[in-house]
Amino acid sequence: MSGMTHVNFHTILSGGLMKWPRLCVLLGLLLARAASGTDALYENDAPVIFVGAPGTYPPVIDATNFVNNSTFTIDWPILNFTPAFAYETGNTINYTNNSLMSSDVGFIFDTQTTDGSHLMAGSFYNPGTISGDIIPGSGYTHPVCYEVLVWATNIVNPGTVSVPGVPATVNPGTGASGVVGLLQMTGQNVDLTGSKLTLAGGQGSAQAVGLLGLKGADTNSDWDPTFDLGPTYAYPSWPVSFLPPPPNGLGFPNLPLNTTPYFNFAAPATNALIIRAVFIQDASPNVSVNVYFDSADLGFGSGNATVEWRGGYVDPATGNPTTNYLYLNDNYLQGVATNQTFFNGIPDNFTFTESTTPQIFLAPTTPGFFNTFTPGFQTNRFAYVSAQLIGTSTGTNSIPNGAVTNLPARIQISASRELNLEHAQISQPDFLSLQSSNQFDGNAGARIVAPFSDLNLGVTNGYLTITNLLPQSFPIWGGTVQAWSTRWLVMTTNTLDGTNFFTVTNDFRVELVASRLTPTLAG
Repeated sequence: MSGMTHVNFHTILSGGLMKWPRLCVLLGLLLARAASGTDALYENDAPVIFVGAPGTYPPVIDATNFVNNSTFTIDWPILNFTPAFAYETGNTINYTNNSLMSSDVGFIFDTQTTDGSHLMAGSFYNPGTISGDIIPGSGYTHPVCYEVLVWATNIVNPGTVSVPGVPATVNPGTGASGVVGLLQMTGQNVDLTGSKLTLAGGQGSAQAVGLLGLKGADTNSDWDPTFDLGPTYAYPSWPVSFLPPPPNGLGFPNLPLNTTPYFNFAAPATNALIIRAVFIQDASPNVSVNVYFDSADLGFGSGNATVEWRGGYVDPATGNPTTNYLYLNDNYLQGVATNQTFFNGIPDNFTFTESTTPQIFLAPTTPGFFNTFTPGFQTNRFAYVSAQLIGTSTGTNSIPNGAVTNLPARIQISASRELNLEHAQISQPDFLSLQSSNQFDGNAGARIVAPFSDLNLGVTNGYLTITNLLPQSFPIWGGTVQAWSTRWLVMTTNTLDGTNFFTVTNDFRVELVASRLTPTLAG
C-alpha cells in the first residue's frame, strides 16, 4: 500500500486535504491512541452507529484484532466541512466481520501503524456484510468516492462486499458522467468461495451516452409537416436534416426515415387540441416496439410520449428465456424550452430507462397515420440526440487515454499465491481485474459479469481449469438511438352556425425516432 497517503484529524479540520494517487481523493485516518497503547482485541457485540453530529468523530480503535459481531456504521452527514476519507482502525493485524459494517466513505482493511505507515495485514475474514455506503434506506448520498480496500496476507470472504458507486463527472467539457467506485482485494491467499462482490451503479443497466445533443430553432422556412411527415416516412427540420448519417456522422441513419406513425389526440378545453405523434423506424433484430402516450406520471420520465423496446434473450444463469425492456420518454414541452440543459450529453427532455420487468401497463397505442397537419412552413424549436447504449457507466472515449483499465467503476482482485472463485458472484463493475498467476483454484459455479476484464490466471501443477468464467453475453441493452422532438402551435378559426366564430389552438407535438438495438451485450 505504498501508494496511500495519510492525513490526521488535525489536518482535516484545518482544511488541508492530501490527494491519494488512485481513483479519487482518499484520505487516511490516523487513529493513534494516547499513552494507553494498542489493545490486543476490539470486539463489538452491540450496535455502534456514528451519526456525525457536529463536534464528534468516529470511534478511535487501536487494536491488534478487530472483531465485529453486531452493526458497525459510520455515517457522515453534511457538516461545515465534508470528510473525504475512508474509515480505518489503527495497528490492526486481523479483521473479522460476522455481521454488518457500513460506511458512507468506505473502509480500508490493512495495518495502519501509529506513525502513519500502511502495511499488509495478517488476515481478513468476512462471513457477514460490508458496504461502502450507509445503512440502506437513509437516503443520504455522500459526494466522494466509495471504496472498500482490503490488503492482507490471507483473505477469506464467504460473505458480501458491496460498493455503491457515486455519480461523478468524468468529462466536464462534454457533460459525460459515470460512476466512481473501487472494490479492491490484494493478498497472498484469497478465498472468495461463495462470496458476493458488487459495485452497484456501474455495469448492470444500460447507460445512454449522448454522442451528439442539440437544442435550437429552425427559422429557415424549410420544414412543412404536410410534406415531411407521412404514413410511411418522416423528415426532421434543419439543421438535423443535414447531419451526415452513421458511421461517420451523428445524424439519422437515413432520410427519409421509413417510419411507422402513432397518434394521440387530447382536448383539454373546448378551444384547445393537443396532437401528439411518434414516428419510429426500428432496425433492431428480434425486438418489438410499443408506443405509449399519457405516460408522464409513470416514474421514468416527465413526458407524455414513451417508446418501449422489448427484447428476448436466454438467461445465462438459468437457461430460461426472458425479456429485457428499454424505455425512451420524451417531454415535448421541455424539449422546446429556451434553456438548454443536457445530462451525459443528452437533452433533458429525453430519458432512457432499462428494466428486466415491464414498467408500463397501459394498452399500447395502435399504429396509424392521421393527416391533421396544417399546410405551411413552420418556425419550430427542437431537441435532438444521437445516443449510444453502452454497458459501462461512462463511454470509453470519456476516460483518460481511452484505456478500459481507467474505467471509473472497478473491482480488482489480486492473489500472489492462491485464488479460489468457486460459487463466487461478482457483478456490476465497468472493469474487472483477476490476477492469480501462481495458483488459480477454479471457478466452479461462479457467476461473474463485467463488460471489460483483465485476467491473468495460472497454476503450478500444470492443470488450469477455467469453465464459463465469464458469460458470452449479459442482459444490458446496446446499440444506437436517434431522436428528434419538436412542437409548434397553429391557430384555426371555426364556426358552429356560420355566424359565431371561435379560435382553436392546435398544439402539435412530434417525435421522430430511429433505433438499432440489442437486448444483450457480448461478454
